[in-house]
Amino acid sequence: MNKKVTLSKEHIAAINRDRQVIDNFDCLDAFFRMESVDINLVRKLLFELIDDPQTRLDSIWWNLGEGNTAIYPSKVIPTLKNEKPYDAWFKEGIDILKVLIDETRKRGLETFFSYRINGSDNDVADGESTKITKIPMKEAHPEWLIHTWKENFNVQHTTKDINGFWNFAFDGVRKHKLKILQEVCENYDLDGIEIDFARVCPVLPPGHQWENRDRLTEFMRSLRFTLLEIEKKRDKPLLIAARVPENLQGCHFDGIDVEIWAQEELVDIFVMGVRSFDVDIHAFQRICSDTNIKLYPCIDDNHATDGYQHPSIEVFRGVIANWLHQGADGIETFNWAYTSKFFGPDYLGNPPLNELLSLKSNDGTDDNSIPMRPDENGQMVPNNQFIIHQQVYRELNNLEEIHNNSKAFVVQRRGGGHGSSVAPNPEDWWTPRWMYMNTNMLALLPEKLACDGKADTLLTVYIADKIDNSTDSIKEITALVLLSDPTTDSFPKLDRLERVKIATMGHPNRELYNLPPNQNIKDNIELRINNSLLEKPLIDKGWLVYQVNEKQIATGENLIGLRMSKNTNDNGKDLIIEKFEIHINYK
Repeated sequence: MNKKVTLSKEHIAAINRDRQVIDNFDCLDAFFRMESVDINLVRKLLFELIDDPQTRLDSIWWNLGEGNTAIYPSKVIPTLKNEKPYDAWFKEGIDILKVLIDETRKRGLETFFSYRINGSDNDVADGESTKITKIPMKEAHPEWLIHTWKENFNVQHTTKDINGFWNFAFDGVRKHKLKILQEVCENYDLDGIEIDFARVCPVLPPGHQWENRDRLTEFMRSLRFTLLEIEKKRDKPLLIAARVPENLQGCHFDGIDVEIWAQEELVDIFVMGVRSFDVDIHAFQRICSDTNIKLYPCIDDNHATDGYQHPSIEVFRGVIANWLHQGADGIETFNWAYTSKFFGPDYLGNPPLNELLSLKSNDGTDDNSIPMRPDENGQMVPNNQFIIHQQVYRELNNLEEIHNNSKAFVVQRRGGGHGSSVAPNPEDWWTPRWMYMNTNMLALLPEKLACDGKADTLLTVYIADKIDNSTDSIKEITALVLLSDPTTDSFPKLDRLERVKIATMGHPNRELYNLPPNQNIKDNIELRINNSLLEKPLIDKGWLVYQVNEKQIATGENLIGLRMSKNTNDNGKDLIIEKFEIHINYK
């Protein structure tokens, strides 16, 4: 067995500090779009959700780019050039990373530096979004690079991928990255760093990642000992978090040997997943038993699991309740800060920042108290997602508080987050060889509906709520099914169910709709929950809606069976289960 790293009592105490909610704040793009260099404006914009007096945020982890250029003074990598407002800040001697750390410290919060270990270079634009500046170290060592986005995709990436990704099988790459992280940790008053493997894989030769896993472990081992030396010099703990795929299979696929990392305690925190609702917390608990390592699943509703970009608060509650019920130590949110009234779900959108700043609230005052965002037509509308994020942060005090609120428990769909330039689309699914992370490759939907009148299509739904203890407070439980039927194209519109939007991201035309089945479909679908047959459904806005008895639901895993009640597949075209959800509404 490999030897564990020796950690001080102070270090272990830092691992165990109260840290229920982490905000991983990707703020680089926000800076790019700022029309003002006023540092006080930065403080106002970036700390809006953080400063809510009812928030449960404990820790702010600052992400400042793709990791190949610096927006802070650096002797290791080039500083960002020809970008607002950094040029002005550099001239004024403003170190934005120090500003963010100091502001976080003033609020009594823990602060990490989140580092994209294999960033995609989109922070280096020279003022042109379609042009990527050359990275000197990559120009000097083209043999160190992997060109998946350029050579393995059948689509044209929006940026001309000339730089490629780092290949950590090379000793030079590992040493270069170690120097970058060492410099940051020596120069700034951080509580820790997060190594982000989600942006992006591969970090090892595609198709040979697991074979080269020892090289990545060697890097993490070197990083751990380097940071422990810095920790001794400054007499203050310096933690390491690693953002990895949501399950052990995905880690193995990407060459990330989390079992050895746990055995040796090369990390203090595992952040699992990012675009996945289905995080295998129990598997990580098993490999981290008898260690000090903490577990934090991550939720990002911007680059989201397919079909759930910017979802309802009920979906958030369901996902988070499941994670906490399964034993997570807390959660990490990613990209939530972009839903402020200044940024909106699509960052700043349209109109520009100066117009957003001139907005007036509904009562005619100019205190910008009403969260607003531009809609798809450029009209200013209330920013519902800001309100939802704010409320979720307020509710995260404990599992019991979430338990008493209405929730939606959903079956995850494959893909999501970006178009096919990053991962295949669910309607054209295939296995990407260069990356597991961010694909939701093992998700159950979409799936063919059993149409032979015999076997069921089986799904599983995890439900955290203790239904037996809540019968007096539950108003209604429903199961919702969304289907596509490719055979109804020629049917009159009135004979079909209402068309439903499935997803708003991750598809060729960005918006994906179902193919509505015939109206009589509700008479032919059988739904079982834990082998209990439900009554025939009603139709609501294109969904099949089933009433569920409280006694049919189990706390934890639930087995769902769906089928056509008789053989109807005489045309060779299968119906598709697009979405499945269970909603628990409380009085």
